[in-house]
Amino acid sequence: MPLYSHSRLSVYETCPRQYRFRYVDRVKLPRVRTAEMFRGTQVHAALEALYRRMQRGRTPSLDEVLDGYRRTWQAEWAPEILISDPSMTPDDFLRQGEQDLVTYDARYRPFEADRTVEVESRITLSLDPARRISLQGYVDRLSIARNGVWRIHDYKTGRRLPAQQVLDEDRQLALYQIGVQRRYPLLTDRVELVWHYLAFDQEMRSSRAPEALRELERRTLALIDVIQADTSFGLEPSVPAGGAPRARACARARRGPRGQARRAPREKARARATDGADPGRPLRVFASGRSRDRLRRDPQGHDQRGGERGLSGPRGPEAPSSRGGDQGGRSVG
Repeated sequence: MPLYSHSRLSVYETCPRQYRFRYVDRVKLPRVRTAEMFRGTQVHAALEALYRRMQRGRTPSLDEVLDGYRRTWQAEWAPEILISDPSMTPDDFLRQGEQDLVTYDARYRPFEADRTVEVESRITLSLDPARRISLQGYVDRLSIARNGVWRIHDYKTGRRLPAQQVLDEDRQLALYQIGVQRRYPLLTDRVELVWHYLAFDQEMRSSRAPEALRELERRTLALIDVIQADTSFGLEPSVPAGGAPRARACARARRGPRGQARRAPREKARARATDGADPGRPLRVFASGRSRDRLRRDPQGHDQRGGERGLSGPRGPEAPSSRGGDQGGRSVG
């Protein structure tokens, strides 16, 4: 039985035919990374390193955080990473990430508002033990505030700020909350979902009532039932009332894997631009040669791509965690 994730479900909601190519037929296509994805990956890695060192009893200085960020950037940057905006250079993206880290540091240092419990933690959630239906995801950071509230943190490096309503309806972190509360059932009666939009120096929060989480679990399982029953993977999924996803027609997918290869970058672009999921870590994003040419020519950079991790996943929904720091996770998400 497959191990589901938020990103895997989102692919089906966006385009069932693309879901078939990726998860059923397992079509192998070239891996493409963008500068936006790379920037998000490096910022997440720097924040992961910061909190891991703090867990070992030492808080690194801002200069140390930035030095580590620059070293890994220089070591991991590759010429095949795509830059869609011709007015931007790799150094521009490097500096954007530096500013994200400086902004975060200025807001939270000396980092005493809460205590870190886990960093880049894998969360699993069993939805139907009898049928072995489970989900997994990766939490950027899990902490306990001074007032005893548990916080699930998600770092966002995108350049658009969502409306509060979007976060109040977010599925990804709410699924994380279910997983966290099952892992620590006697401690997590109060949980906050926290998104850090680094480019805006904004911390946005949301919470879920127990009945809302039960309804989310029901709707998620209903969507998985639809996916498992689907044999044609047509243009739009058929989903029961009360569980209807944000399905969109994907006409290009009718052309087969080549059509899927052209479509994926634009869908991932929208996800990264809104930071609806991923958090800025490397993941498989597919593009044909003509798609890459369009990306290079687009002066507005509309085709910035990215994706979700784990309950959002850059490593793929079934693969174990291997990132050193969407990763997004994952949306950088």
